[in-house]
Amino acid sequence: MALFSLRHSTKTFSEKREGVARAAKPGQMAAHLRYITRPKAARVVLRQRVDATDRHTAKTAEDSAQKRKGRVAERFIIALPVEASPGQREALASAFAEKLTDGKAGYILAIHDKAGNDKDNPHMHLVAFDAFEKTGGRGRPRSVIGMARKGAVERTAAMWAGIHNEMMHAWGHSERSMISHQSNEARGIERIPTIHEGPAARKMAGEGKKPKSKPEWRRIDGGHSRHETNRLIHEINNLKDQRTNARGTHRLGGHDKSGQQSGQASRPKQRANPGWSSGSAPHPKEPSRSPLRPQKDPNRAARPPVGQKQREAQSQRNAPPWNHSHSKKMANRPYCVHRRRKRRVTRLWYNLILLRKTLQARLSSSIHSTPYSTRNRLDDPLEAEFLKPREQSR
Repeated sequence: MALFSLRHSTKTFSEKREGVARAAKPGQMAAHLRYITRPKAARVVLRQRVDATDRHTAKTAEDSAQKRKGRVAERFIIALPVEASPGQREALASAFAEKLTDGKAGYILAIHDKAGNDKDNPHMHLVAFDAFEKTGGRGRPRSVIGMARKGAVERTAAMWAGIHNEMMHAWGHSERSMISHQSNEARGIERIPTIHEGPAARKMAGEGKKPKSKPEWRRIDGGHSRHETNRLIHEINNLKDQRTNARGTHRLGGHDKSGQQSGQASRPKQRANPGWSSGSAPHPKEPSRSPLRPQKDPNRAARPPVGQKQREAQSQRNAPPWNHSHSKKMANRPYCVHRRRKRRVTRLWYNLILLRKTLQARLSSSIHSTPYSTRNRLDDPLEAEFLKPREQSR
């Protein structure tokens, strides 16, 4: 099954850069090109609109970027579908590179899918060298790739997903081979995303080894590896699926329409006139008011109550600015409406443990109608380690 993974990075000589990791140094681009095009990993290397040698291409890009104090190149690492053939992967990578560069900027593309871990995780390395064209005005030349513009990474991710799905559908692949650039939250999927595991981390997990946790990361991982965190996240997602199925079966807050229809059928109908004490309709000749209430003066209805204008003026002064009747412009502004945002689940180790305990308790009470037992908590080594300091403190 294909998966979506797109990573973008860049090096720049700009003094306004954010962070030291983005600082460009002479010789970095040449070393990066040697790494992605090494024959041991790269099965296919495509070069378009660049110099004869990679070393000269890197030197030219760095000199130009240093002169204008800008970016050297745009780097991409994109996952390719494992079910596609080698020729299809090459066609996908080439189509994306050509559309990204608009057929004007140069690029170097390397596909890694022939040895080691790359067979199970095929991907491509793309280095795009920006080109600048004049628009006819008095301003600066316009960037062809435009990755420095606002929202460029999101648009590039959407473009890759569109090219991928269109070409994979044309080749006859099923819906399982389609990808989406949107997050789980944007797609309405209530699942916690896993953490990226590199090949070295997976190899250590397979051998039963555990990497040492850095002191500055203890607050996040709690001394546990990424493999253990992903195992806990998979367990939480499975508990969410089980709880969703349990709610749909037992109608305990589920989304099935049969439960809603049966509940509406058993609920008594609302009375036509809620002000009457009996459920029967009133007689047509009877007044629709209480007999204890005095008859209103017909002339008094035309006169405003005493102090109504003063109360309206006072309410206008006390009202917030966006509710003033004289401020229609501010009232129509969207940022004046404060909406409660849904809290995201932080992937901290202790938060994940607490979330799993909560889901287990809710699932146990919804299926078996019995409270969650705390006697067997220490059977789980992950939770036992979490509860050990708390039991000792008691």
